[in-house]
This record gives sequence, C-alpha cells and structure tokens, in this order.
Amino acid sequence: MNKLFIVLIFASTNVGAVAVSNYCGAYASVIPGFGSYELFSNVIPSPTNAPCPGYGCPGIVRYQGTSLQYPTFKGIVASNSIINDVFEADGITLAAKRMFTRNVIKRDGLGYVAMAFVSNGYPPVDNDVRPAWLTSHDGINWTYHGRILGEASFATYKYYGSGMALVVSDTGPRYTFWTDGFGRKLVRFTSEDGIYWKHTRDAAGVVMDLKPAQWVQGLFHSVEYIDGVYYMVASDKWPVTKWLFAHSFDGISWIHDREEAVSSSKKNVSYYQDNGALKGLATYKIDRNCYRKDIRTYPVM
Repeated sequence: MNKLFIVLIFASTNVGAVAVSNYCGAYASVIPGFGSYELFSNVIPSPTNAPCPGYGCPGIVRYQGTSLQYPTFKGIVASNSIINDVFEADGITLAAKRMFTRNVIKRDGLGYVAMAFVSNGYPPVDNDVRPAWLTSHDGINWTYHGRILGEASFATYKYYGSGMALVVSDTGPRYTFWTDGFGRKLVRFTSEDGIYWKHTRDAAGVVMDLKPAQWVQGLFHSVEYIDGVYYMVASDKWPVTKWLFAHSFDGISWIHDREEAVSSSKKNVSYYQDNGALKGLATYKIDRNCYRKDIRTYPVM
C-alpha cells in the first residue's frame, strides 16, 4: 500500500475571480472530476467582517478548478435558509441562526449526497447539534431532507463531538458514517437510504467503541474507502499534536498504523479518492474562524 496522502490546505483569501475573504470555513470536501476538482466547504463569517450577523450564514459553498490550490468560488449552494427543522427553545419558532457545519459530501451514482451537522448556534455553545441528510443531482442545487432518523435521531454535540465521515459503497451497507465524542466512543452507523440509520453493536447489543487500542483519546477526522480497505485519520486531541493513522477491512475493526507529529496545532483533515489514490485536504487555522493553505505529503501506511 504505497499510496500517498496529499494534504492541500484550502485558502480562505481571494480565489479565482471572486473575493471570498469574508468566508472562513473550518472543513472541506473534495470531489475529483475529469480534469478538474469541486471543493465544498462549510463557511462561518468572521464576526468582524461578516456579510451576515453572528454565526448564522451562509451555509455550504462550492468552488471549482483544475487545481485545489486556486479554485474559483462558485457561490453558496446550500443556504441555511433551507433548514426547516431547527427551532428556538419554544419548539415552534424556526431558529434564526441555523447553520451547517462539518459537511461531508460524496458522489453517489449520478448525483451527490451529504451529511452535515445543523444547529441553532455555534456548536461548542449549542449542544443540540445533529446530523442531517442532503442530496443533489449536480452539486449546485441541493435538497434538504432533514435531521436523520433511526438510532441517530437523538444525536447531540455532547454525544457525537465534531468529527464525522461518510462513505458510499456498492458492497455492504449503501451508506456508512462514523462520528465521535471528545474522549468518548468512535461509533459507526449504517443506512440504505441516508435517512434511517442504525448503530453498529457487538454480540451483546452494546454500541461499539471502534477506536484502536492505541488511541487513548483520539479525535476522529475522516475515513475513505479504496479497493476493499478503509483508511482513517484522527488527531490525538484538540489542539492537535499528532496525526493518528489506521486502516480496516470492514470499517469496524481498526488497525493502528502509525502516528506523526503535527507542525500546527489547529488543523482538520478530510480524505478523498482521486483516480484510485488516497489523498487528503486539510484546513489550517490562522485565527478564530479563518483558515489558509499549505501543502504536504504523507505515506498512508
């Protein structure tokens, strides 16, 4: 397995023909195409120069280009205004500060699917942050299907933490996602339709903690599936001091591969597949909400 893990850190300053310095996102998803890339990012406006107040907008934005270093800003594709199931404390009034965070977007047949956390406020403050399901036929026009159901319907930020990954597969469960809680379980859910999800449990019916034994308090970042193997990257904690790498043949039993020191303490990584090669895109934090680019390479195993 001599593939390379290539990390491209997304620039939050001017890219392409459109100035996007007001948009500062913490996470990103990459969709390779024929000679070009699509990049989707959740974006949170900086409070000092925000085009909208607080943390409430704009949602998920899309970039496209032949290089991930300098993609062109294509606009907001999933505005927070399409979220229709996040309410104020009265349970009736739609929340004014709805938001997407930690979106994970994948190709699925002829279209796209996405898992995103939605909430009434900033996740570390609002503990009622739950995963929701979105679909699109072109990556531009998105349909919001609401917070997911089944065993994941009770999800809160305290339980799930901030890490989340989504895998689409033609073998086994159609959709699988993993998520964590800070210092708690790394858990796995599966679904055939993206709406109803169930836990992965052991023989006694207990929800399994999938962290490798070497990961005392690993903070989960991303998973990708290539040629029958799942690859996972995590950090030892937040702020980060080490990357943790693992692989699995079933998405349940994970084998710790290695760890590596991190030069910057505040980074987030998302895996993606590019012509059969495992790669990754990370964001590097430079102030409260803004991130900048950097390029590094890693061996996978």
